[in-house]
Amino acid sequence: MWDKEELTYYIPTQRGVRYRKVNNKIKEETIVKQSNINEMQSLILNGKLGTTTLTFNVLDNGKGLINYNKDKNELFIKGSLSILDGNHR
Repeated sequence: MWDKEELTYYIPTQRGVRYRKVNNKIKEETIVKQSNINEMQSLILNGKLGTTTLTFNVLDNGKGLINYNKDKNELFIKGSLSILDGNHR
């Protein structure tokens, strides 16, 4: 989803943001703690990573659609998703 640009990184909801000047423009980027990523990678490879919850927002552009089928336990989303927190996961 990230590679297809179906997810939007919404800066105000992230815990850490760094601002850098690149070619006379301000660039925002996530502050990522590499040791946390390494720890998660190790836990995954050893089959010990517990379940974590990721929360997404569907951005309201007037064209989105959210439909939940309780019988099938399926969620259909049409629209842009925004990562609330945990961008590094």
